[in-house]
Amino acid sequence: MARRPEASAHSGAIEVPDVRDVPEWVALVLGGVATSVVLPFVQAFVGKSTDDAYAILRARLRRFRSAEPAPVAVPPTAAPTEYLSVLDPETELHLVVPDPVPASALRQLAAMDCTELRGRTLVWDESREEWLPCRRA
Repeated sequence: MARRPEASAHSGAIEVPDVRDVPEWVALVLGGVATSVVLPFVQAFVGKSTDDAYAILRARLRRFRSAEPAPVAVPPTAAPTEYLSVLDPETELHLVVPDPVPASALRQLAAMDCTELRGRTLVWDESREEWLPCRRA
């Protein structure tokens, strides 16, 4: 808490108290400690908010999809699968996957080398059950 300047009884002028300069190394240590304490909290808070927003969005999309009436006639061929397009702006990885995402697709993706995925587009082929590279237009 900062002290207020006090009026001097002798001159009527306001005296400003001396302020000690904090050595630079102390400021660096205090900044590092504050960052190491606050940064994980902020990251956890943002991560939790993102997870919550994703869960709410997915639930609303499911509700919207289930509210649509079922088709009257079944086509002779299998119904086309709905696909999701997922883009990671940090690694520029673009994934095209069916909804819901098959567990085998997630397992194979987790086993891939992350450095090889940077800037690539991969499409999940359900018939082969494998990721296929795709050139970007």
